Amino acid sequence: MINSNGQKEVYAVVGPNCEIDFLPVFDKNFIETDIVLHEFGNPITDKYERKINDLKEKYYTVELQKTGKENGYEEWKDVFNELILRATTIKITEKYFGKAQAKKNLDWEISEGFGLVESILKILDEYEQNRNLYPTFDKFFPVLLERMK
Repeated sequence: MINSNGQKEVYAVVGPNCEIDFLPVFDKNFIETDIVLHEFGNPITDKYERKINDLKEKYYTVELQKTGKENGYEEWKDVFNELILRATTIKITEKYFGKAQAKKNLDWEISEGFGLVESILKILDEYEQNRNLYPTFDKFFPVLLERMK
């Protein structure tokens, strides 16, 4: 939605993330550090589809294909998009909610079959250390893809 100042506004309607004894549970930390950051993430993967496809043979293992399908992602580009979203969510979590919460999120991603996130996080360290060279994620994204080769 565009507000009266011409700015884009986005909203989230979030349900409970689990239930205990048939009662809904709204885990504030989980909602803030995972659901909202992840769902409002907007990686620029469509712009680099060809270069992402070049990484398919190296990274799209049988295990990752299985993980992707179990999570509703049938194609490599969608799995890659998820990996980027999950990694950037962890980085944002670390910045605003601390290393302990970020580590917890990373451990979860690994346990769910998205272990490649850990390698992407290491590449994102370079982005964080060189923000003067890469003022936007869009400027850094080609570097990330090159590092993954």
